[in-house]
Amino acid sequence: MASNKCEKSIKVQKYTVMEQYEPELILSVNERVRLKKERIATIKRRRGILDTLNIPDRRKQRLLKELLDNPFSDKLNKAVADIEFAEEQAIDN
Repeated sequence: MASNKCEKSIKVQKYTVMEQYEPELILSVNERVRLKKERIATIKRRRGILDTLNIPDRRKQRLLKELLDNPFSDKLNKAVADIEFAEEQAIDN
């Protein structure tokens, strides 16, 4: 049932303006839905990572805002990589 809720809430535009002029450049509706599901899964996974990190609240809020604005931004990727690297070093020591 949970997957049905998720599928119902995911909507993509069935027909696009660009499709009228360049149909070979446009992904199919199923492909766009699949990509959107992957993006949502990535956001959820990264949010879970950020929620479990032991970082200051201000930084966490800033990173969560960045995650919602642009989940694939360089700023967010760098922050997550730095945090993971710091944790790995702490584990090694």
